[in-house]
Amino acid sequence: MTAPQQCFLMVDMRSYWLQGTGRGGGADYDLVADRDSDGLPVLRGRHLRGLLREASRQAHAFGWPDAPDPELFFGGRGENGHPGCVTVDDAMVAQELASEFIDPDSGDIRIDPAVLFRRVSSTAIHPETGSVLPKTLRTIEVATPLPLYSRLSWRPETRLTVCPGDRDRVESAASDWSSRIEAVLSLVDGIGAKRSRGMGQACLSVAGEAV
Repeated sequence: MTAPQQCFLMVDMRSYWLQGTGRGGGADYDLVADRDSDGLPVLRGRHLRGLLREASRQAHAFGWPDAPDPELFFGGRGENGHPGCVTVDDAMVAQELASEFIDPDSGDIRIDPAVLFRRVSSTAIHPETGSVLPKTLRTIEVATPLPLYSRLSWRPETRLTVCPGDRDRVESAASDWSSRIEAVLSLVDGIGAKRSRGMGQACLSVAGEAV
């Protein structure tokens, strides 16, 4: 049986997380969280694709038999890398939940922004005196835990245009591509920026459709 050409990746955030914009927020924030067109938290597909590629690479290194080929599925790195067969859309708040946040008439967020975003400050401490080091206070805006959904699509056409010799590999992977991705999701141990410092803890799973 041929696998569906699309599935959804559920990213169930379990802690504060940050998909930064690279921009500050004036005097209030050194870094602000990214938002979609409605002002809701969003996780960009390019970031997710990189995480899935790295998880696939690790699975191959561990010798997992059902791991997806990281380059075939998610493309190569850099400008000279070949395109992959899987496209990864931005992960967004599920429509059912988003409808509770957005006023249908004005299109504005109708809940307190503190429900979706929080202010987190940190500073550096002198290792010997325990006092705060000057000019080290940093304040960032983070998103609160909530479920996000990203659409994954099996689209090998561009890959085959660039790499026609990969046709046999593509056809071999087409029947179970989504289950191969699902097999390596446990290797994704953090999402977004500052995940090495405890942010971005999440549980990933593959679903047939978003809710």
